[in-house]
Amino acid sequence: NKVKQERDIVGLKPGNNQLIFMASEADFEEDLNIPIEVLQASPHTKINTSLMDAHIYLLKREVLERYVQSKDTADFLSVKG
Repeated sequence: NKVKQERDIVGLKPGNNQLIFMASEADFEEDLNIPIEVLQASPHTKINTSLMDAHIYLLKREVLERYVQSKDTADFLSVKG
């Protein structure tokens, strides 16, 4: 009896892979509804469902710069904790 893995649906802007859309597969019955504003801003959105355990951290640029200056930049695992 296999448990079905729930996937994240991620929309990326081609070229720079900027995140422009994210949703959980559980939020949709059959159809994926992407807001028209998202598609207008990036009409060639790349939809990806193969990412596992995706996390997103939103930081102000100043906070990130301060963190990079004060820590070993090779150890970004400590950002999580």
